[in-house]
Amino acid sequence: MVFDPSDVAELDLAATLAELGQVRTMQRLWHAREVALLAHFADCTAHIENTGESTPRVLHGDRMVSGGSDGTPEVSEFAALEVAALWNESVEGIDARIHEALDLRHRFPHLWRHVMAGHLPVWVAAKITSKASRLHRETAGRLDAQVDPVVCTLPIPRLLRLVDGLVLKLTPPTEAQDLLADGRAGRGVWIRQRPYDRATTIASLSAILDASDADAVEQQVRRIAAILAQGGDTRSLDIRRAAALGLMAFPARALQLLQASILDELPTDLNESWGPCPAAGQAGHLCGQITTAPEKLLPKAEIIVHLTRSTGSNEEANHDTTVARVERIGPVLTSWLTDLLPHHRITVRPVLDVARITAVDCYEIPDRMREALGYRQPYDTFPGSTRRATHGCDLDHTRPYQPGGPPGQTTLENLSPLSRRAHRAKTHGGWSLRQPVPGVLLWTSPNGYTYLVTAGQSVPISTPQSSRRVA
Repeated sequence: MVFDPSDVAELDLAATLAELGQVRTMQRLWHAREVALLAHFADCTAHIENTGESTPRVLHGDRMVSGGSDGTPEVSEFAALEVAALWNESVEGIDARIHEALDLRHRFPHLWRHVMAGHLPVWVAAKITSKASRLHRETAGRLDAQVDPVVCTLPIPRLLRLVDGLVLKLTPPTEAQDLLADGRAGRGVWIRQRPYDRATTIASLSAILDASDADAVEQQVRRIAAILAQGGDTRSLDIRRAAALGLMAFPARALQLLQASILDELPTDLNESWGPCPAAGQAGHLCGQITTAPEKLLPKAEIIVHLTRSTGSNEEANHDTTVARVERIGPVLTSWLTDLLPHHRITVRPVLDVARITAVDCYEIPDRMREALGYRQPYDTFPGSTRRATHGCDLDHTRPYQPGGPPGQTTLENLSPLSRRAHRAKTHGGWSLRQPVPGVLLWTSPNGYTYLVTAGQSVPISTPQSSRRVA
């Protein structure tokens, strides 16, 4: 089906509005059909039987696991692999989608009916089922009945706020305390690059804090941003707030500005480079008044830069156009490298030359080989996976290691990072894997779908010759 936009220009206002309503309903119905298919797929794959035989497949192969919250049926652990590869998405994401579908069908029959009729968006229903995931099935049914009359009358933000209150009201007091504890356990700070910032030295920082700590950070950011303005910084408030948060990573500099502001003696070089001591000779200078030198308060960081052999050649000497790749940041111009850590003390380590890493005879993987593989393939190599190789992945021998077999079985050409579940599916679940070229992997699913996976892409390359629709 191909969309032809030319006929849209022929519609009058009334027809346009009517079709907008139809399109939204059709969109919701298609999403609803996807949910119904996922739930049915879980039903179709729920056939694992434990024969009691002590075979490797029974011990390490597919098994039935929880399909969601209380009251949902169990599902095949390997079922999500098939859909994840088909859709080129992460296995964890497909797991969550299947659990949401089963939660909705088995725990929220009223919401299920609204979703199937196109009255309620799937994503809203998923938020409601997620908020109620701790509730027992009977209590979830009570919530479902209370929400049913207002699903089609309340705006979505108000509906979700109502659900928050109802869920908390229906949650036993002891479990409510657990919710609070879980919330506190989710505190953290994350630094990443937004998709449209990946070719720059700009990054995004987000955090989940105690409300009191968040307020303290807000007040301090606001205060330092105002001090920057008093010192002559004419940039916008948002940019000054970002600069203020960055300054808080340099305690001596932040303390200097705060103390100078109190003394009404603001320094005059707020945006200039700092000397060996960031505050030497300026108002609010703290050396001699604190026990730790400001230089020792500077944050430590490791930046790994990938360069090709041509990056530093005479032909590519223009650093305004030459691109390097920086771990956790992405591609940057080499002229930007000095902007990454302008005030840090830098230690340079030797490069890792992959060509000099040779095969070994043992099953264990040497540290340098492990590090090189992480650079070559930074993600789990199962189709569609977004899991970082450093986050719990195994390093799998594509051709299984044979004790006492030929020498040199452990080599970069025969290794790839796999999540534990994908590793087990390859070994015991009917998935096959080949690596015809180092870093290029060919997966074939138990149902005959074939995928090509490299460090940069996951591509379906063949499908079964025929498929049958179950009546």
